[in-house]
Amino acid sequence: MKRSMSAALLQHSTPKRSPLSASSTLADAPVDVDFGEQGYARLLKQEARSIGVCTDVLKSRTRPDRYYACAFQANRDTLAFNSGIWLLDGNGQRDETFTVDFSTEGENGKFEPHSLMEDANGNLLCLGSNSDGPNRLWRFNNAGKPDPNFAGSGFVDSDQLLAERLHFRFAATMTDGYVIACHTPEFNTVLVALSHDGKLNQRFGEAGVLHLEPQLPGYGAGINSLVVATHLKRESILLLSMRGEGDAIFSLLSSINNKGVVDTSFGEQGHVRSENATLYRGVSIGEASSLITLCGGHMFEDGSMQPQMTRLTATGRPDEAFNAGIPVRFDAAGGMWHHIHEVEDSLMGVGSFFTHNRAVRYLTNGKLDTTFVPPLGYGSFGALAPNPGFYMDGNSSIAFVSTAKRMLVCGEVNAMGPDRVDAVVLALAVN
Repeated sequence: MKRSMSAALLQHSTPKRSPLSASSTLADAPVDVDFGEQGYARLLKQEARSIGVCTDVLKSRTRPDRYYACAFQANRDTLAFNSGIWLLDGNGQRDETFTVDFSTEGENGKFEPHSLMEDANGNLLCLGSNSDGPNRLWRFNNAGKPDPNFAGSGFVDSDQLLAERLHFRFAATMTDGYVIACHTPEFNTVLVALSHDGKLNQRFGEAGVLHLEPQLPGYGAGINSLVVATHLKRESILLLSMRGEGDAIFSLLSSINNKGVVDTSFGEQGHVRSENATLYRGVSIGEASSLITLCGGHMFEDGSMQPQMTRLTATGRPDEAFNAGIPVRFDAAGGMWHHIHEVEDSLMGVGSFFTHNRAVRYLTNGKLDTTFVPPLGYGSFGALAPNPGFYMDGNSSIAFVSTAKRMLVCGEVNAMGPDRVDAVVLALAVN
């Protein structure tokens, strides 16, 4: 799922549970205390000795002012395990018209939901992993029930599609179905396309499968993101991966059309390759501009990481309006950006550093927007481990409540030291 071997290469900058705290010399990004309970929406029952984490948040495209969030939790003493999906309004309050409890859906093992998607019909899809079985892609109708029209059961497993079991990494919705970015057991990159009924889309690649590895340079070092972009009524799959050649590691953004063919008009013969040692982990598409934003970090010889981002046109060329087409490096070592999104006339997101998390806002010309957490354009949030406080889940997405000027971040609140960790959605004020 989202936790892959690529994370190991970024471990020094994004540990599984990195210490996040407000620096004594850095202003805090303000928590929006009008959201949920003093800025937090708690998702699962708060119990002593339970450890939980919110792993994704998604703004609904079909339900106005509604946001999905998924999480899981385990009890250290009883070994009880719970996971599910909840619907929140823009103020962090529960909307009971949609709830998924995976323990009631035949998930006898420990199903961990990792990412959420919504199709144009309002169906919610959830990609996750089960300790006792293959990866699974669920589809739920708008009442939160498994959709029997999807593969006959409401889900597709990673061992049902090819002769070998695949490792689902990311999924995205398309006009005629869904696409899943996968690894084979040999760590080769494969794209699988499903039609709306959950069967292989025969119009994509070879009978629904594109073995992409032979068309990519070097060797695979991880799949970091997958999005579907629409530009000039043309649908494109953008796959962000890490590749290696010898000792060099680099990022590669590849464009594939909805027929499963690499789009050679994008970038250089279908790909945009980063400078060596630049590791992008997030990709987003501006709804208004159709521009592509890549964010992550650049690694130096001493192993330190400096946050970096860049913007591309829909054809994979540098966006000259953003820093004259040159990637922007943040002037601080020891961190990387996880997600940067186009929000109105700015670029906003979050990243992790050695000692804390930061929220940041850039202008579309590549300059920091100093009206956010003035006078710098960025601020820290979270708590210093092992002190109680918020810890961001660095693999999850972010979402924006545009009407209330809020940014939603997934993670956990260490409420009682190691004795209770709650799965939460945090809201930051982004006025």
